[in-house]
Amino acid sequence: MGEAAEKALVREIKEETALGIYNVKFLTYFDSVFEEEFYKRCHMLLLNYTCRTHASTVVLNEEAQGFCWAKPKAALGMDINRPTKALIEFILKNA
Repeated sequence: MGEAAEKALVREIKEETALGIYNVKFLTYFDSVFEEEFYKRCHMLLLNYTCRTHASTVVLNEEAQGFCWAKPKAALGMDINRPTKALIEFILKNA
């Protein structure tokens, strides 16, 4: 509350992965209305950005279970939630 979305993104990425990011650009947003895949039944507006990092080491905090770097087409073959799949499809369509 009271923090601009882009500033919150930079802070959250740093807190959750130890990655410093730059060249942040808004991409699109999606409505996530009562998605069954999320633990809490709610309506969220998902703001999606692209960014860059110079860092190569990811240090996850206690909120994450794991990570991997993947190209968009490869990510579509992974077990991902519907909003993430929609974002990757949007990126591939608009690249």
